[in-house]
Amino acid sequence: MTTASQELSGRATRTGQGFWIVAAISFLYLFAVSAPSPLYGVYAAQWHFSPTTVTAVFGVYALTLIAAMLLTGSLSDALGRRPVIAIALVLQCVAMVLFMFASNVEWLYAARLTQGFATGMVTAAVVRAFASIGWGWGGSWAGSTKDYMHFSVNGH
Repeated sequence: MTTASQELSGRATRTGQGFWIVAAISFLYLFAVSAPSPLYGVYAAQWHFSPTTVTAVFGVYALTLIAAMLLTGSLSDALGRRPVIAIALVLQCVAMVLFMFASNVEWLYAARLTQGFATGMVTAAVVRAFASIGWGWGGSWAGSTKDYMHFSVNGH
């Protein structure tokens, strides 16, 4: 039989682990979103596309992210946080493969569309995971949620 303090201690440990796992996923997503950006100048020089095209490639990501958040925002409530985060991780891996094998600007669009959808999908699940962790501080997660959303949409 466990005591109340042992139960609370175990819960705090699990909650702490959960926090760091969710934080790591968030960090890796933000890293993955920003990682290809320095290569766009190289791609533009090799494939001879304009600065307007580079802007469009960036813009497609943001529009897709917002659309994905609207379409899949409540998905983690229905399916659970882990399955939604897992699906989003798979989509993010697909986006990275598309970037690796990109041979023209259409591949960049496909990669950014996939990346935007994956990031939009994971954003809602991660924000809700952070909120559900709570830790009993009684404080609001609104500031953290707002900051996370800003970094997800802007990619930096």
